[in-house]
Amino acid sequence: QDIGVGPLTVGNHAFRMLIDQTNVIVEANESDNIFSRQIAVSPPTPNLTFTPPPNWSGPIVVSTLQNTNTDSINTPPYSTTDILYVDFAIINNGTADITVPFDVRLELDSVVIKTVTVPSLTMGTIYQNPDTNLGSLSRGTHALRMLIDLPNPGAVAEFDPNDNLYIRTFQVLYPIPTI
Repeated sequence: QDIGVGPLTVGNHAFRMLIDQTNVIVEANESDNIFSRQIAVSPPTPNLTFTPPPNWSGPIVVSTLQNTNTDSINTPPYSTTDILYVDFAIINNGTADITVPFDVRLELDSVVIKTVTVPSLTMGTIYQNPDTNLGSLSRGTHALRMLIDLPNPGAVAEFDPNDNLYIRTFQVLYPIPTI
């Protein structure tokens, strides 16, 4: 049976349960009638990390089409003649709202291509940024890096600031000639 203890303050708490403390019941061992447990209650803390919203193919989506949130159907690899677009999404999956602005930075091959300042983010809320135009890219392997709340740690005191980097690599090839 559960016994409600009500809300607890932040800090360490000890619970102790005594059974038959006046020894009314005769037992072979009267010394095992105590159970104790220590718990620590932490303050509510936000946490920023990456998430694919419903119907997205990932937290970073690369596509040849605008207004879509899934990777292009017949790609990757992409072609040097394709215009590429990127969508990205983050979530506050912590236990507190974020009430201060923080930055999300998107890099392509270690070059900053976009910085977005998010003014606030309530817990459980997903922030989405659609259709950043990457243009046409050269042949080779490319890396998109998304960094949240820089410098790390940044403006937001998070539960886990180590989950603020996401890297997505993809290939760009020469177009297949039509014969």
